Formats: sequence, C-alpha cells, structure tokens
Amino acid sequence: MSALSRLLIASVTILLLAGCEDPFSDNSARNRGFIYCGPGQPNTFNPQLTDGGLTADALSSQLFDRLLQLDPNTYQPKPMLAQSWEVSPDGKEYTFNLRKSATFQVTDWFIPHRGLTAEDVVFSFERLIDPDHPFHKVSGGEYPWFDSMDFRGLVDNVAAIGKYQVRFTLSRPDVSFLSTLATTYAVVHSAEYAKHLLTSGTPGRIDTHPVGSGAFYLDEYQP
Repeated sequence: MSALSRLLIASVTILLLAGCEDPFSDNSARNRGFIYCGPGQPNTFNPQLTDGGLTADALSSQLFDRLLQLDPNTYQPKPMLAQSWEVSPDGKEYTFNLRKSATFQVTDWFIPHRGLTAEDVVFSFERLIDPDHPFHKVSGGEYPWFDSMDFRGLVDNVAAIGKYQVRFTLSRPDVSFLSTLATTYAVVHSAEYAKHLLTSGTPGRIDTHPVGSGAFYLDEYQP
C-alpha cells in the first residue's frame, strides 16, 4: 500500500446511512441508504454542539428534523415538524403546532415506543438554555452556535401546552427567531431516548449514537 493510499484512508470518514421506509419506491435512496465519505472525522453526531463542519453541514439534515426549514427559493421559514405557528402581538411568544405523524428512528441501540411530541421539543431546547438540565453539561456543556447568538439570554422558557403544541417565551422580540429554528443546529432529539440513557448511566451516547426523526438513520460509522 502506498503512502498516499494510507493517508487517504486515515483522513476519510465513512458513514453508512440507512433509509427509513418509503412506501412509494422500493428503489429509492431512502430505502437503499447510502455511504457518505467525508474529509476528517466528526467529533459529535449532535449538531447542537457544533458551529459548522461535517456534523452540521452534511449529517444534520439527514439524521434530524427541525421545527422549521428554510424555503430554498425565498429563504423564508416553512413547516417541518411544526405544521403551523402563531406569534403574539408583542413578538415575545411563539406557539408551534406539531405534526402528529412524525416518528423517531429505530436503530441498533434504541427502539422508540412513541412518536414525536411536544415533550421532545421541550427537552431539546431546555438542554441548551437550562444549566441545571441533566443533559446540559453532557459532552462539555458548550453550544457554540447558540452561545454566539445569546440563545440562553433570548429564550426565557420552553413549555409544552399540549401533546402537540409548544410555546417559546422570549425575553425580547427577535425577528430572526423563526429563521434560527430553521437552521441545521436547531434539531429535535428524543426525550424518551434521553431518559433511557440516563437510566442506563450513559447520557453521552445521545451525542455519539444519534436517534432522530430524519429521513435517514446512522447504521455504521468507520473512521
């Protein structure tokens, strides 16, 4: 084996992403999955912990869903996990109505027993803003992209006001808030999976063994 070959193998990360079932096409990429080869190695599979790079740019949108996504033509927020939303007249309360059909992935390390609800959204964002949250300090407790925009100072509270309804209360009006929730960093994790990890004493696996609701799940990782 040449020195160049050894260098290439050492420098490339190989990720096998398997597709969640798509009833419309047996030959679709979602059913067959795909192998993604990227330069370097991700230090986490949780985009909340990054401010760019392989995790946020290449993996986040495959593994995880967000409340909103950006329209590629208008760059305006549009529904993803949230099918609709309302903003209070003072611009400080955002209420999101969730899709009732979203489900989390079945992986070798976790089998979910319920679909995605408001509980999962609350868990995902309380981890970012509450220093006393049991997962806040997991994996170092730093959320560089959110910290750079003072997300903790902006969001006073995240609360489930129904099984499929979530309300964010802000400390001040922010016209960019919807766009913030549409970024690849603002992913939604499974609160059920998190509870399982706490019980088993392995909370750090939430960032290394992802369970999302995206079109693909992580099947194998080879550095």
